[in-house]
Amino acid sequence: MFLVNKMLPLCNNHDTIQEFVNIHSQFEYGLVSHALCGSIRILLKEYLLLVTQLDTEFNNADLSLQKVWFYVQNSLRIMEALKKLVVEAGNKKGGALLNVIYRLMINSSDKSIRDLFEFILEKSSVPYISILKKWIFEGILDDHFEEFIVKENLEFKKEQVSEDLNNLYWLERFTFREEMIPNFL
Repeated sequence: MFLVNKMLPLCNNHDTIQEFVNIHSQFEYGLVSHALCGSIRILLKEYLLLVTQLDTEFNNADLSLQKVWFYVQNSLRIMEALKKLVVEAGNKKGGALLNVIYRLMINSSDKSIRDLFEFILEKSSVPYISILKKWIFEGILDDHFEEFIVKENLEFKKEQVSEDLNNLYWLERFTFREEMIPNFL
């Protein structure tokens, strides 16, 4: 009974993580959140592969509670780390979400968990870096989900500059959002 109680958090953590992925993989949560959920799905597939392997051993009558405990050690740590991530991520998006992942990565004392968060950060930051490159190299702000450092106010138009030279176009059209700056940049 002792080992069963130690393994039960694995199931609860999986459910919490799966619920987060089901909700936050929708595009209204943004591209970074969508990429995060994609990276978590990759990790959940690894877990489901383990469950399938355990089921096969069970069907072959070659599985004991001690064997299960041995096999799930790594998954327990990974699922605990992922649960911590999804709880802290909440409804954050864009750069703020990347900061949660980065903070968890640098604060982890376990190298395998640090590597896990590094993998997640690498996959999750792809859309953000894409927006950043387009902004830097083309001058185009392609941020439909308001995830980027810069926010565009469409009320201010270039045409107003010729009418009023004192127009605050550059100061008002693009505003800086400090909470969306990834700490790793």
